Amino acid sequence: MDQLQNRMGDARRHFEEALRIYHLLMHQKPTAYLPDIATTLSILGDMDRLENRLDDARQHDREALKSYRQLAQQNPAAHLPSVASTLNNLGRMDQLQNRMGDARQYFEEALKIYRQLAQQNAAAHLPDMATT
Repeated sequence: MDQLQNRMGDARRHFEEALRIYHLLMHQKPTAYLPDIATTLSILGDMDRLENRLDDARQHDREALKSYRQLAQQNPAAHLPSVASTLNNLGRMDQLQNRMGDARQYFEEALKIYRQLAQQNAAAHLPDMATT
């Protein structure tokens, strides 16, 4: 178990370093690195959830959601699934913390997006819609 925790700590440090680098690079090309930032934030949120650091996970997921929403305005087909997935993550965390009103809002928004996506590609998005 200690070895696994050490490896998670190492991984976290690497992802945090990557996030800092992407933020620096973003100053040179503002939109080029936004997908990398969003993905890295999502990964950090996943790691936080695994370690039961729900407040940190919520912060990372909210930042990722903001980035994914911005990306989805430019390319909805590529980024709306990530918006919905992140909304589900936020809803599950609120559900775990008995914040049912907030959880419901996140789940309802995710469901709306999955319904829209399922109209375009049912095979890919109906399973996500069902689990939401």
